[in-house]
Amino acid sequence: MSAEALFQSLYNHLDVRAYVLKSSIQGDEIQEGESFTLRVRVTNNAPGGGNHPDIRFRITQVRVRRTEFARPEAGNTITTNLEDDTYLTRNDDGRLDVPMRAVKAIGGPAGTIPGLLPELIARVTVRAEVDQDAFFRVRKTVTAIGDIVTN
Repeated sequence: MSAEALFQSLYNHLDVRAYVLKSSIQGDEIQEGESFTLRVRVTNNAPGGGNHPDIRFRITQVRVRRTEFARPEAGNTITTNLEDDTYLTRNDDGRLDVPMRAVKAIGGPAGTIPGLLPELIARVTVRAEVDQDAFFRVRKTVTAIGDIVTN
């Protein structure tokens, strides 16, 4: 496997989603100046067991940058580690709730799909290190059967 293919495989196992928490807004629109919460969820969806390497991500850092429509309340850009997550193991996820403020009204006119905000609310970048020690640890399990063998 080439280095590029390995990197692409690791990249594909880090799933990132960002969305507005419905509980943080009233209605289906966000008015200019209104505060709301953007949730960033990062998931390690690597396969496991068998002959798969143990893919763990560590020091998972999230950067949220402003857009034309919204910005983090703490400034134009924030960078922080995921809450309570030192490692993201297989099927593990971490989340970060970011207080945001609308710079312009967000949400469409009547007739748009409720719950769908077409505007670009934030630019989210996630950076994580691969735990190389775990990745290169080889495991092999055998089952001992009742054979009696003479040395």
